[in-house]
Amino acid sequence: MAISQCLKCGNRSFESVLKIPIGFPRRVMFIQCSVCGGVVGVQEVHNQNVKMKPEQIDQIQEHVQSSFKTQPAVLTDITTVLKHLYR
Repeated sequence: MAISQCLKCGNRSFESVLKIPIGFPRRVMFIQCSVCGGVVGVQEVHNQNVKMKPEQIDQIQEHVQSSFKTQPAVLTDITTVLKHLYR
């Protein structure tokens, strides 16, 4: 059986990363080399059950707070909803 290998650096371990490419309206899952970041595959994300990392939720909360100067109680509600949607 063949062993997957990065074409750029020869590494054999990979990771998946969610990103929104510039000019693209949706999230995309990149399968990339865990060492050099060379992309070996891309897939659109249609599944709404994709988990968000706690850091991502914190970043969204900080963005909402700085952009809209929202009250902390509202931010707690937003965080609760995000955690529920992406658990």
